[in-house]
Amino acid sequence: MLKAKAPPGYLTDWADAPELTAGRKNTGLTVPVLAPAWVRFVLVDELPKSRINIHIQGYNSSGETLQYPRDTILTRPLLANFRTGLLWVINDQGVEKASTVFVQPAPLDTVTVRIPF
Repeated sequence: MLKAKAPPGYLTDWADAPELTAGRKNTGLTVPVLAPAWVRFVLVDELPKSRINIHIQGYNSSGETLQYPRDTILTRPLLANFRTGLLWVINDQGVEKASTVFVQPAPLDTVTVRIPF
């Protein structure tokens, strides 16, 4: 399998990567790359101030958990032109509240998702 990547985040999706055959010349290969996009999560700790944990996922990673965030901005990569579900779970003293938003960012664009808590 042959994959490519280039700045600022172009990459080949596993499903689109051409396979190479051992012992062959493998000529005429085309290696497609997808354009990147980004999601900007804006975490807003509204009054009264909270001590929560938040888990965020849905971008090019398995996600991450933040312990007691304050007003925070996170920027994470996505693949452009794909409808992607972004999920976050806020745990407030053992009570969990999940939310999802779907985005489909244009190539080299950034979408902003505001998460108040």
